[in-house]
Amino acid sequence: MRRVSSAELVRSFSVHTDAALAEPIVITRNGRDRLVILNVDLYRDILALALLHKGEDARLKRIAEEFRALSVGDEEEAQGLMLGALSAAGPLAEPYG
Repeated sequence: MRRVSSAELVRSFSVHTDAALAEPIVITRNGRDRLVILNVDLYRDILALALLHKGEDARLKRIAEEFRALSVGDEEEAQGLMLGALSAAGPLAEPYG
């Protein structure tokens, strides 16, 4: 993952946001990771995976609720997105591994 300072992001916003369509970009401030910019499809896939595992972790439960809000109340569509994300992702990797 590329890292870009917040000052550089401001100077070349469109360049970095276009690059974030291909891969997530970490935004740093004072040398520390602060934010991540990523495309909406990857964001939805992450939320769908959180929905699958929401009983395992309180943070995932909160993320799963956000996914439900994003899916505009269409439970069938949410299930389809969730299954699509699961099949695309394969087995879950170890966190921070």
